Amino acid sequence: MVFFRYFTPVSYWILIILWLIIFIFYVKRIHDKRLSSKLFITLLTILAIDAFRTLFESVYFGFWYTSLVGFIPEAVHDILVRPENVFVPKIINVIAAMLVILIVLRRWIPEETAERAREIKYTQALEYEINERKAIQEKLALSEEQLIEAQKLARVGHYILNAKERQWSSSTVLNQIFGIDSEYTKDVEGWVKLIHPDDRQMMISYLEKDILTDHREFNKEYRIVNAQNNEPLWVHGIGHLKFDKDGSVYEMFGTIQDITEHKKLITDLEEALNNVKLLSGLIPICSRCKDIRDDKGYWNQLEEYLDKYSHMSFSHSLCPKCAKELYGKEEWFNKMNDDDQS
Repeated sequence: MVFFRYFTPVSYWILIILWLIIFIFYVKRIHDKRLSSKLFITLLTILAIDAFRTLFESVYFGFWYTSLVGFIPEAVHDILVRPENVFVPKIINVIAAMLVILIVLRRWIPEETAERAREIKYTQALEYEINERKAIQEKLALSEEQLIEAQKLARVGHYILNAKERQWSSSTVLNQIFGIDSEYTKDVEGWVKLIHPDDRQMMISYLEKDILTDHREFNKEYRIVNAQNNEPLWVHGIGHLKFDKDGSVYEMFGTIQDITEHKKLITDLEEALNNVKLLSGLIPICSRCKDIRDDKGYWNQLEEYLDKYSHMSFSHSLCPKCAKELYGKEEWFNKMNDDDQS
């Protein structure tokens, strides 16, 4: 029975301490300048009012029951039980309720409406940004497709070499030029294996000395062997170096173009130019039989000489003058001429 006698006042004083801590916490949070949400501040204000109401009520009845058990003078209880004083906690409850309703109507609802409007505006802005990003991604995808098509037409691919790890990555078109796939070991040794044996040592020296040591821009024409069909190809490699803070090369970005057709065209033009040079200048020709003397001193018929030193070929016929000299006395020849004239 003693336990229940003292339990009520002790419980109230525990509640007083707890509600005092809660009330102080709410007041401090309301004055915290880091809070940016007005709706959250309004909520804390409502909670602080309710905490003050409960704290006042706990203090009132805490003194009430404490005086009954004799911890404080019983005169305190006599004062608190007066009707005009019992009315005070009720008035505090009514005032607190009215303040909460007023705050809800004047601040909470407008702030909630404004918060929803901000959320809708933010959502719309977010949707707009997402749509913009999708449009940019679609444009980038289209540009990438067009770039790949352009690279295919120009037979040019690109690569990125990690100079420190000696690893490289390549585009789809460059893989096609090299005749390799994604499983191919893309390191410097793998690149060297693709180079034509006659150019291999030259390119190793060029990469190690001129590029990685002397830091020159990569710009070289060399031959490779397509790993898929073993076809030798001429390529033109270009590379731009990138340096770290210590001045060391850490990356090279560049392009490699298949110039086999270009090289073949140059070879054909040089051959044609050489043929033209052979036929240029003074040519010794016999004034009677028209045989021509070549640069070795041998005499050749005109058609043999031109066939040997040019791309011309001959068909034989007779001009009217020579035909008349040879067959002018023949009856069939004269008759044929008469028929042509008539």
